[in-house]
Amino acid sequence: MRDAFRFGRVTNDKCNEADDTLPDPNAGCFGPKGVKEVFVDNIYAAYDTKAAWVLTAAAMGVHTTGATSEDISGMNGMWGTPGEQSKWGNSFFRNMVRKGWAPKNIDLPNGKTRLIFERVGLSMPSEVDQQGFKQFMFKSDMCLLYNFDTDVADRSQPRDSDGRRPRVEVSELLKNDHGCCVWMRPRAAITEDWFNKNNVNGELKFDFCGEETVCVRDTDPDAEHFLKCEPGFPLEECCSNMNDAADPGFDFDGDTPAPVPNDCNRLDADHSFLDGNTEDRPTLGGPAETHVIRFSENKDYWLTWFSKAWNIANSNNQNVKKLAPGTGEPT
Repeated sequence: MRDAFRFGRVTNDKCNEADDTLPDPNAGCFGPKGVKEVFVDNIYAAYDTKAAWVLTAAAMGVHTTGATSEDISGMNGMWGTPGEQSKWGNSFFRNMVRKGWAPKNIDLPNGKTRLIFERVGLSMPSEVDQQGFKQFMFKSDMCLLYNFDTDVADRSQPRDSDGRRPRVEVSELLKNDHGCCVWMRPRAAITEDWFNKNNVNGELKFDFCGEETVCVRDTDPDAEHFLKCEPGFPLEECCSNMNDAADPGFDFDGDTPAPVPNDCNRLDADHSFLDGNTEDRPTLGGPAETHVIRFSENKDYWLTWFSKAWNIANSNNQNVKKLAPGTGEPT
């Protein structure tokens, strides 16, 4: 115990300089007082940028057991999965990766507005509504995985003669409640390393947006991705119930009770190269993208990084002196 003991920080009666030092949830990753400014450039500034983002994402995993109250955050809600709030696990990351989300702007008690992402999709009513609370994410959570500073095809507009739709900035879509849907293709949610270790007879089965999904290796030499999954484009599973909890969904034929929503993000990524050059492969665009995916797959991998992140955050500016051997005399 003596060798491991470290003195703590000096105790202050007041910490005025620490007021309002958490990231602004509306700022996302790169806005003023965003995740980068608070974590990457401050708490983990002693580490290279890549490692700092991984540490930051790992630290965000505390939201697995977190909750918000209406008097502070404008809503009663949780990041984690119903029934798992008391478990120290990786449901925060699994939910972010394997569920559908839609933006909603809520009014706060201080008169300001906060952008959140709330659950949508076929599994949403049974997983959330019947539990009596909202399951949500902040923009400062989602930006670790997704890049919202981009544009997407506007599905509300007709295609041109080349079959393309006009583009619309995601920042504009986020201003409207349920103005778009955050989701990805299942194959983007799986790394090659995880597939190799966990497939059974060449098949990897897992829940994705409330639907059992089966992925196998694509043996086509010209395949654009190392996996092919069924369903491979689960837009309905991830993004239905956008307008009403009883909404049965939609399709692309126009004979539906709800329009096909716009996407809030790029849909696909190839995580087969865990630490290689990312410039020549599709990405979802978030600064901690691949590690958020890996945290969602492997709780132990997340816990390893979380332990590092937590120790760093709690030992910054700490007195490094150790206990000296005593004289044996009581004092």
